[in-house]
Amino acid sequence: DFSFMVYVSLSVWSLMEYTYSGKKYWVVWIGVFSGLAMLCKWVVGLLVYFVWFVFQVQGKRIRQLITWPMVTSVFITLLIALPWQFYIFYKFPAEAALTYQYNLRHFHEALDGQTGQFFFHFSIFDLLYGSLSSFFLVPGFAALYKNSGSRKMVIALISMFLIVYLFFSLATTKMPAYTIIVSLPVMLAFAALLDYTGSYIEKAGIPDIGKKIVLAVIVFLFIIVRFDFKSLKEHHFPWKDEYSYSSMLYYNRQIFKELDLPGN
Repeated sequence: DFSFMVYVSLSVWSLMEYTYSGKKYWVVWIGVFSGLAMLCKWVVGLLVYFVWFVFQVQGKRIRQLITWPMVTSVFITLLIALPWQFYIFYKFPAEAALTYQYNLRHFHEALDGQTGQFFFHFSIFDLLYGSLSSFFLVPGFAALYKNSGSRKMVIALISMFLIVYLFFSLATTKMPAYTIIVSLPVMLAFAALLDYTGSYIEKAGIPDIGKKIVLAVIVFLFIIVRFDFKSLKEHHFPWKDEYSYSSMLYYNRQIFKELDLPGN
């Protein structure tokens, strides 16, 4: 999941660099990173092209939506991702078909007991990004939109966030890590909000020492918000009876130490 998040984020970052600089080599990197993302989690690795399409559709005519750079990038993506698919279907046709069928079942079946309500992924947002982080998301996107040099790209990034959360909310199988692929726009939103707050303080009629203190307090609060205190208690308070996770790890360690295992 982490590798998948990295490759998707790198593909979107490459797109942002391309739209900003216009340099053609970014087109190649978009295709490379998207192809690597497809090798991790298949078609969701094409998410960058949704972002690109939303960016293009703003103020463009229909015939201008599909451009040669986009076609080139898609070609590179498929050049990287498809050979493995051809190989597994050639060498292991039954297993490959079974894997595809299993992956499709995630959308209409709750596999391995991983289920939840429609708003499951929204409800665990604070678990992924820190306590109270959900309260900063909309102000963060607003600050990003207000201060960005490319509001079309911000709209595309917000659309990326919404389509991912909508898609996995509709899927029957619910797993917390599904939506971490939108970490890039989420972190950009938080950074934009922090930058906007800092700029506002800089412009306020406060002495320099006061500005530094206020900024330090804000940064400290952001750090505190990022911590999941419930998780810290469960993992680092072994003497508390209600936190069974730490006790389980302790007893597992004792059991492994008592095993008579052969040497390497």
